[in-house]
Amino acid sequence: MFQATVSDSGLITYMIANFACVLFMLPILRKIKTTVGSQMEAELFFMMICTFLVHIATDTLMLFFREINHAFPYWACNIITIIDEISVLLVGFFWFLFGWVRLQLHNFQKMLFKILISLPAAVDIVLSVVSPWTGFLFQINEAGVYQRGPLYFVQAGTVFSYIILTSVAAVYKANQVKSPSEKNKALSLINFVIAPSAAGILQIINHNTPIMNLGLTLGIYYVYTDMLDLQVFNDSLTGLNNRRRAQYYLSDSLEEASAKPFYVFMIDVDYFKEINDLYGHGEGDRALCVVADALKETAVIFSGFAARLGGDEFLMSAYISSGVIPEKIAGLLNDKIKNSCSTLALPYTVNLSVGYMRCDKEHADLAEVLQKADEMQYMRKREHHKTNELK
Repeated sequence: MFQATVSDSGLITYMIANFACVLFMLPILRKIKTTVGSQMEAELFFMMICTFLVHIATDTLMLFFREINHAFPYWACNIITIIDEISVLLVGFFWFLFGWVRLQLHNFQKMLFKILISLPAAVDIVLSVVSPWTGFLFQINEAGVYQRGPLYFVQAGTVFSYIILTSVAAVYKANQVKSPSEKNKALSLINFVIAPSAAGILQIINHNTPIMNLGLTLGIYYVYTDMLDLQVFNDSLTGLNNRRRAQYYLSDSLEEASAKPFYVFMIDVDYFKEINDLYGHGEGDRALCVVADALKETAVIFSGFAARLGGDEFLMSAYISSGVIPEKIAGLLNDKIKNSCSTLALPYTVNLSVGYMRCDKEHADLAEVLQKADEMQYMRKREHHKTNELK
């Protein structure tokens, strides 16, 4: 077996590093429920950080019996080590679950999938619990000396597998979606793998360095800040860009409008209040998501930009160089939505009123552009209300 020891000179550095990791995690832990995606995403991210903090605590306690040291009785050393092994395993496990939920991969709901992903974790937990008697993952002798077991690599490999599989799923998801914001949401998960993987390799080589905990802390911090950025510029319901991001994007586009002319489309859902009143706000949210999906697809086709401004109001842009005919855009959007409503067997039909404004001059006033497009949109809405009824 490989015996791991820590020098007296490294003890203070190790403890300071672990304490710094705790200081980084506590503010994130306090704000998770109001800043991280859906309720399930927030709960899984919360559990990951909690198990990481447990690992830091037990990892710090283990410093006192990795050499011959009688600070703890033999049984306490084994319990602390078991908790440490299981907690670091659960960090990887909860990260995997969080990533799968955030990526909205459908097989997450399948029972067989849940069993298969839980099986490696269950095996490692059993190996950890029986190690005081078998020495599979670790062994602590009566003098308090810690030693790695012959199957130590199984536990480390399981943790890395959960992290790597999440990154592979993120790349797969990014290649499947067309919306830039959805791609960014998926690819942001890859930030978690870089620092922990590099740190994990060094940790395996030299067990008694604080590099693994620092690597995990950096990984969590990078992902959390990415999620905050997405929250700032993305609409939480539809995944589209929000009003703030739209203002920044259009302001930049207007600076180059003479060289790269484009159309701005203001879009409103007809009879949206009636959908909410007759079918409930859940169906209203569903209708907005149907519209958002159509906008995402259409924006990609015409190298454009799509955003939800609030309520049932949306915005889209499309470059003229892409062969855009404004009237056909409205027809294409309504056709896509009609097909989606039919496929989903919705008890109503969603229709859009669309107004637009051509932008081909530099330094045009954004407020004026949006107002003119909005005026046309309201004119179209009045026309639709004269001829259409909610189905």
